[in-house]
Amino acid sequence: MDEPYRASQWAEEHADNGGGSGAVAIIRPAGGWVRWNRRMTDDFFGHLAGSCNVAASARAIGVTPSQVHRRRRTNAAFAAAWAEALEAGYQLLETRLLGHVLNGGGAGTIAPDDPACVGPVDWDGGIKLLTLHRTQRAGTGRTPGRPPSVATREETDAAILKKLAALAAARARQETA
Repeated sequence: MDEPYRASQWAEEHADNGGGSGAVAIIRPAGGWVRWNRRMTDDFFGHLAGSCNVAASARAIGVTPSQVHRRRRTNAAFAAAWAEALEAGYQLLETRLLGHVLNGGGAGTIAPDDPACVGPVDWDGGIKLLTLHRTQRAGTGRTPGRPPSVATREETDAAILKKLAALAAARARQETA
């Protein structure tokens, strides 16, 4: 009986060995079953903690982002580790930005510490990301989009009557034309 086919094995077999970046060239099809193992999980969370980038972390282990999101939805321990890895990633980002400032760097792009895990960081983007993370963590800040509202009975009646009047006017124009 054959051993189950692991995503990490698949990624190694399909790695770009033609002088490219060494990144996985092809990713397993979305919706495919993935047998998660300790190495895949550790590699994913290590990459996620270093980059805060779910898509890049998924590619690093040879799976699609939807497959890791599914794992997060269906496995409470995985979801808890996900939150810890993202928190570590935000701390790393904050440390890198602070180090950049203390070294006398201005606005612009910050060179990566580990190019395999983290790419260059845009100063403005990093600050915005940290600000967004802090407001979400604190439960403050504005949620995206318009706040939901419930119309009163009078407002709905007025909207319906306005629409009926517009339909009646359009019908009257058609009959006279």
